[in-house]
Amino acid sequence: MNTGVKFQNLPQIIADEVSGTDEFVVLHTADGQAKKLKLSLVSGFVQEQFADNNVLQGKFPPGSLTDLSIKFDGYTDTGFYLSDPPNGIITFVSGGEPIFSFNQLGLQVDQLNVTDVTMSGSINNALAIGQQSSNKDYSFEPRELFHLSSPDAARLLIEADVNNVDEYANAQILLEQDGGTVQGHLGFWDGTNSLYILNKFTEDVVIGTNNQEEIRVDGSSGNVGIGDWALNAPPQKLSVRGDISIYEQVVCKGNINTAFRFPDHATASIRTGRQDRLFVAENGNVGIKTTKPSVDFEVNGTSKADIRVYKPHALPSNPVEGMTYYNEQYKTLFLFNGDKWEGIGKITDYTGFKWDASTASPAAVPGGPTPPVSTPVHDRIRACVLLDTGQVNYYLNPSDWSKKLLGDDADLSGVDGNVMIEIPAFYYREDVNGVLRTPEISLDPVPGFTLHPAFMKDGVQVSHRYYGAYDACVYSASEAGYINGLNLDDNSSRVDLGTDKLASVKGYYPMVGLTRDQFRQLAANVGEGWRQVDYDLVAAVQLLYAIEYQTFFSQSVLGAGNTNSSYKSSSANQDDSPNTISGAGDSIGTGSTDATSGKGVSSYPGVSFMKYRGIENFFGNVWNWADGINVNANGETGSVYVTNDSKYFADNTSDGMNLVASALPTSRGYISQLQLASPYFLPQSTSGGSSTTYVTDYQYASASSNRVVPVGGSATDGASAGAFCLVSDTDSSYRSRSVGARLAF
Repeated sequence: MNTGVKFQNLPQIIADEVSGTDEFVVLHTADGQAKKLKLSLVSGFVQEQFADNNVLQGKFPPGSLTDLSIKFDGYTDTGFYLSDPPNGIITFVSGGEPIFSFNQLGLQVDQLNVTDVTMSGSINNALAIGQQSSNKDYSFEPRELFHLSSPDAARLLIEADVNNVDEYANAQILLEQDGGTVQGHLGFWDGTNSLYILNKFTEDVVIGTNNQEEIRVDGSSGNVGIGDWALNAPPQKLSVRGDISIYEQVVCKGNINTAFRFPDHATASIRTGRQDRLFVAENGNVGIKTTKPSVDFEVNGTSKADIRVYKPHALPSNPVEGMTYYNEQYKTLFLFNGDKWEGIGKITDYTGFKWDASTASPAAVPGGPTPPVSTPVHDRIRACVLLDTGQVNYYLNPSDWSKKLLGDDADLSGVDGNVMIEIPAFYYREDVNGVLRTPEISLDPVPGFTLHPAFMKDGVQVSHRYYGAYDACVYSASEAGYINGLNLDDNSSRVDLGTDKLASVKGYYPMVGLTRDQFRQLAANVGEGWRQVDYDLVAAVQLLYAIEYQTFFSQSVLGAGNTNSSYKSSSANQDDSPNTISGAGDSIGTGSTDATSGKGVSSYPGVSFMKYRGIENFFGNVWNWADGINVNANGETGSVYVTNDSKYFADNTSDGMNLVASALPTSRGYISQLQLASPYFLPQSTSGGSSTTYVTDYQYASASSNRVVPVGGSATDGASAGAFCLVSDTDSSYRSRSVGARLAF
């Protein structure tokens, strides 16, 4: 299109009037011709025609809402006008509605919709919102990217779901950093009216005051700490640094009738059924069913007695009838009968397994305790995850090994340590009365009882021993992971005896095909105090089993386990092996199988298992080498040497070991008689026995010199296997795909 200025009704000129001058403009006429026009004539015409036009002179009328000062062609209700001339307020209008106004004081608007605000990196160029009034004008410089300031109260309102139609339209503040990987939320959540403070990252939520931490919620465990827990996480669901002040009472599950109470802030009581059952007075007197105990310990029931318990350092003066006194020297409790003190013996609990060596029955003689018998020793057996330092990382839920004892998820893969069964130290004795023999155990050192040798480890008495929960696999340093034993008779080339470690973890098939000495080195690599299971610890578990079930016949009460299969030819294919993967019995927890849950079937790979007190495959699956026991050493036929000192763990020797038996059978067969070699269950005879009579288990024997001992039986030993089964016919170089090991500490 053509550009220029359109003129109409101009005076006509002739060509001579513009000849000889350059002061002209070219006009394009309607007929397409070009004509010249003098500039002076154009200027005069403009001045004459537009001299009174205020708009061209920059003068706009004030206007009104209905007659705008400036409006747009075709949209006369959109523009602006001077709405308050004295105060210089200009109002902008859209569609006939005032939108915003401004003057020298700033912008005035009821609603502001901003799509994007871009500011420089300077904090001082941040978005600042301040409040001014006629009486409190002030200025401020923003100190953060968003700065809300006022000389009066400053409030920030975030309102959601104004019409109350969408419960999931919640008012929220979202926090985000590190490229979006770390997020935090504050507000109402998930369609509720609950106020959330939520850290979506696996780190903590901290609340403090006076520039000091006061409350911390641990991000990994969810434990809550009150006080300063910045350096270490709160260890329990609620952990408090400092004193806890309770004004009146601690209520049990919202039931005010069951509570710990502090009635007058100087006394304490335990209440049930709205009654104080146990009351502690301000002077320290304790009352049962009385809130006014007049002596140290007072019981108000069907009878009232003056019962006093004394520390074992002084004989009570002026005793009254019924008073008791513990004498530390004699380890005995005494009772005053009104005339004199009488010893009433040590209060303890010990139990035995009485059996008749002259009968074929594997069960205890009639009249004894009804199995299963759980003594204080049995009650203290626990499953745990043990660190390489020998410290317990955590205990497992006895009925659900996927959980820690305190409820969090457990990891049995080896990340948290080795899965072990903790056995408390106990004392034993064996009473022999003709053919009647009664091995007994006690948690306490009752007179006549001796500490079981399993708990005199490396010459030091220990409070607990730890038995591998699973048949051992191996951690390979070169592969940075655990390896199975496959179906190989010789795995020597697959392990590094200098760096690899024996392990007790879930999800692996047992390592096999190594000598006892090779397993010994792998166990020692775990750390100080670690070893493969020693014969003393095996004997301790055998004794616990016999007393609990009151029979030698372990397959009848625990099931056959994985004993009813057969081995294919040696191969590197795990599926050729009948061995069962570790953790198959985790559903039993720290319990034991029975004849049904421990029933065995033939399978490749194996699927069957048995369990005793959390020890998976105490017999069956694979033989376990027992360390610290040598048979026929130095050519002494029938000799059995035992030690629990790891510096003497060695093959083909008796150095540093104790001779515990001299007549071990040299011909194989089912065990019919046991030697008087307590606390060991060593065969005296393998003649006349069977899989259901006497001890019911088998001894594989030999007269050859320097024999080493595996125990329990393998996946192919059938009825021969059991808690008391052992081999004494293998030499120290023996390897087999049926023989593995077990970790111990």
